[in-house]
Amino acid sequence: MQDTNKSNTGPMQSVAGAASPKNPLTPFVVALGGLLAVQLIAAVVLSFSGTDLSPLESQGPLLAFEREAVTRVHIQGQEQDSLVLEKADGTWRIPSLGGFPATQIKIDDLLAKLGEIEKRIPVATSAAAIKRFKVTDDAYERRLSLEGADGELATLYLGDSPGFRRLFVRADGEQTVYEAELALFDASEKADDWTRKTALRIEQDDIQRVELADILLTRHEDSWSLAGLAVDQNLDQDAAASLIRTLANLNFRGVLGTENKPEYGQDAPVLTYRVTVGDETLEYRLSKLVEGDDHVLSVSNSPYLFRLSEFAAEDLIKAKAADLIAGGESEQSAGESEATTPESEQSAGESEATTPESEPTAEAAPTSVAPIGEIQVLEDMEPVASDVGTPEPPAEPRIPKTEADSAE
Repeated sequence: MQDTNKSNTGPMQSVAGAASPKNPLTPFVVALGGLLAVQLIAAVVLSFSGTDLSPLESQGPLLAFEREAVTRVHIQGQEQDSLVLEKADGTWRIPSLGGFPATQIKIDDLLAKLGEIEKRIPVATSAAAIKRFKVTDDAYERRLSLEGADGELATLYLGDSPGFRRLFVRADGEQTVYEAELALFDASEKADDWTRKTALRIEQDDIQRVELADILLTRHEDSWSLAGLAVDQNLDQDAAASLIRTLANLNFRGVLGTENKPEYGQDAPVLTYRVTVGDETLEYRLSKLVEGDDHVLSVSNSPYLFRLSEFAAEDLIKAKAADLIAGGESEQSAGESEATTPESEQSAGESEATTPESEPTAEAAPTSVAPIGEIQVLEDMEPVASDVGTPEPPAEPRIPKTEADSAE
């Protein structure tokens, strides 16, 4: 009986165990379902509360101003460097340079970029972060103030850069720091970075006459004539056109203002020249600064003095009439150099020809072939005596005496 019970219960227990196996994925499925339920509940709650989940959506411009209303821009740098740009009668000028015209495009570009800064994702709002990003009231890279007829319109602090052409910025009176598409050069505090670079340029086609050093060029419709040419000389029109382009497109490094200081050397210019544009003749005075390699240029129709680089000044100082003549000094010198080349080569050839006679002949190796010159020397030498000896020359035949010879 005992053995029968054991045999009957064993298979039943095996079947029961096989009917209820434990699934290893069950805990994971339960956890995933719970997480999904939490997300659904959160979405329902937020939809009814009206919370905005789109941080990239703009909350409006950071600076509220109208570009047309801006008449003054004040840029403050780190080390008390300051620049003011003012707009009068529709033209932007630089008061620190005696009202020299500023470049309109650069100012318009700055105002456009400032107006496009929007409140999107805040970078920071804490006082520690504002200090770390260098946009505090006292520590910053730049402080920009925009003013209009009725006073200040907006003020912005520019700080460190998180990347290429990007800056941390903060509007005055706010604690939120944003990123903006700006570079520090866009808001330079250096006056020369804002000057109108075309101030010295004139229309090339309007130039009628040039008097520079020993050069006197006169326009004749589409060509130029050079005074002082000989009968067999011609003007190089390309060289003349190149000089005209240089005079019409002068570039300057900076503006020195309107005050003529002794260190500018304008009382003793290194070059004075005249350019007739239309009916007006402009006089230029080029002098060298007392210190450094730069030069100073003044023009009769402008109250400003300009700083020119040494490279730009040399183009004017070195100009001469000989360089404008077709086949002039430079080409003639090159021709003379080429003409002397054959003589040099001939001298070299003569030197090579005399080398074998002047240099001592080295002993030839047993297996080498002697030079032609050495062979000739050996042929001219007398034969060397040897033990074998050489045959004696045959004796001259005796000629018998005749009676006539005996009579003598």
